[in-house]
Amino acid sequence: MSRVRRKRKLRVKVLLKILVFLLIIAAIVYYVLNVRVHNIYVKGNVYTKDISIIKSAKIENYPKLIKINKKQAINEITNLPLVKNAKIKIGMF
Repeated sequence: MSRVRRKRKLRVKVLLKILVFLLIIAAIVYYVLNVRVHNIYVKGNVYTKDISIIKSAKIENYPKLIKINKKQAINEITNLPLVKNAKIKIGMF
């Protein structure tokens, strides 16, 4: 006696849902990795020009957010002669 083999049905709807979900996740990851600096605010600055602070932090060409090294930028800013301390706040929105 031979067994009757049944064909497996391909679940198209489930596969499409999984594919759409993976594409949405990939788009979100791509967006987060490619977000650039939009605004640069310098507060409490009286004696040093804003552009010198921005250049010393190496953010004058609006780099990607994930490429900014906060510790290094703070060290570079505090090395300026008239700067006592610095704080960098990075936000997505």
